[in-house]
Amino acid sequence: MQIHTPTMLLVLSGLCLGASLCHLLEWRNLREVALLRWSAGMALIGLAAATAPLRLLGLDVLAIGGANALLLTGYALMYVGFARFCHVKAGPWWYQGNRISEQAEQAREECIVPACPLEFPLQGFL
Repeated sequence: MQIHTPTMLLVLSGLCLGASLCHLLEWRNLREVALLRWSAGMALIGLAAATAPLRLLGLDVLAIGGANALLLTGYALMYVGFARFCHVKAGPWWYQGNRISEQAEQAREECIVPACPLEFPLQGFL
């Protein structure tokens, strides 16, 4: 069975645009900036998947260059939304994951999470 690439890209585009719409509707209720950035990132990824089949029409520059630029921008927006959701400042050198993971670890240590008072119910039987 052969995979039909334009159909797969159309399905991917629909899924991304559907997820973008869900994030946008959720943002209307919560007003969390991270949800808005995730919504914009997913919309750009869906648009990139929709422009990729333009190669079949001979529009290689738009199909390849435009889709890659939209993908990079979409993933950058998703990353910035994730950093905002975790309360981590994403600077201009945001690809340095080590520094950001250290800040996330500090933020996690500052949170007080109560211990679960429940035990595993089958603990005595094992």
